[in-house]
Amino acid sequence: MTTSAQIEELKTLVEPGKVLTDADSLDTYGKDWTKHFAPAPCAIVFPKTIEQVQAIVRWANAHKVALVPSGGRTGLSAAAVAANGEVVVAFDYMNQILSFNEYDRAAVCQPGVVTKQLQLFAEEKGLYYPVDFASSGSSQIGGNIGTNAGGIKVIRYGMTRNWVAGLKVVTGTGELLELNKDLIKNATGYDLRQLFIGAEGTLGFVVEATMRLDRAPKNLTAMVLGTVVIGALAGWVMPVLALPGALAGLVLGLVNAFKREPSPVLIMAYAVAQGLFLGGISAFFEGAYPGIVVQAVLGTFSVFAVMLALYTSGKFRPTPRMTKIVMGAMIGYLVFMLVNLVLTWTGIGNMREGGLGLIIGAIAVLLAAYSLTMDFEMAAVGVKNGAPQKYSWSVAFGLTVTLIWLYIEILRIVAILRGND
Repeated sequence: MTTSAQIEELKTLVEPGKVLTDADSLDTYGKDWTKHFAPAPCAIVFPKTIEQVQAIVRWANAHKVALVPSGGRTGLSAAAVAANGEVVVAFDYMNQILSFNEYDRAAVCQPGVVTKQLQLFAEEKGLYYPVDFASSGSSQIGGNIGTNAGGIKVIRYGMTRNWVAGLKVVTGTGELLELNKDLIKNATGYDLRQLFIGAEGTLGFVVEATMRLDRAPKNLTAMVLGTVVIGALAGWVMPVLALPGALAGLVLGLVNAFKREPSPVLIMAYAVAQGLFLGGISAFFEGAYPGIVVQAVLGTFSVFAVMLALYTSGKFRPTPRMTKIVMGAMIGYLVFMLVNLVLTWTGIGNMREGGLGLIIGAIAVLLAAYSLTMDFEMAAVGVKNGAPQKYSWSVAFGLTVTLIWLYIEILRIVAILRGND
């Protein structure tokens, strides 16, 4: 049982006001997100320096008092629960990113740095800290290390231990160990750093961590669409390339659609071919209806913006049943287009003109709009499950195909409307 005299002695080891014994604080800091154990600590102490942590550990040894480390208390393993009169060591005030090495892409953090804080710091440096949780706004790096947290991107990026380059820990005797610094362990000998990761504070307190950062993920969709635009400029100048581009785009589109794994080379080749096709037909329509290309582009991005807003707000999401219906409708649309192509080539007629053409075009726009939400969902699921980087190419390819389809349909609709003026 910890006495009041011992608590008073503890207060001398840290700054004034950094030892709490009131009921609300004991309840708040004595538990994590588990609900199975009633918190019953005797005090909460907030160190601000490594030396203060060492002094607290030595005090606890002298008085045989158990210590429990506390971070953001978002864990579900009861590692931060103090249920038997322990003193909780909360690292809320050790919350600074101390230094950054841009060559090694490594940040030295105190244990109380919040996960989101490190993520934002990485973004400011043009980098990326990939370990992520629903609790990223409150979980702390020290707690992440203590539990070897994985998070929502674990499949792609691994556990927290994959991103810890080095540690400073205070052992149960108050000794300070510096483990691995920021080197890659590739020689003989024990890697004691890994022993402390996931130990939930049972072997010592993490008081400083060197965290690796990654290169920021590329926006592959923007890159592929940019390639389409470059190809379109070439097709605009040389409309004769439109037909070869259309044929090559059709073949490459089918190849990419049925490949088991995405091929960046084939996807970029598809973007170039479709760009040549779009540039050629856009030049043709612009010659017949000046300003139509700007109208079609604005229409395309308006539909994209509306569907993105509906998806991100949660007001519209694809459902399995609706997706089956839309997929069936897309197959029907494809059959219609093939029949119409035959009729047009044989001189019988073109069903994509006049009122019927407007109706078919409107249906196609609706199908393409729904297809956008399917692309958004594919991207969201991939991020949530931490899909490997290469599958970002699949999302980029899907969005590019849909946007090209949407643009062509809107271009046809505007042409029909302006042709009827």
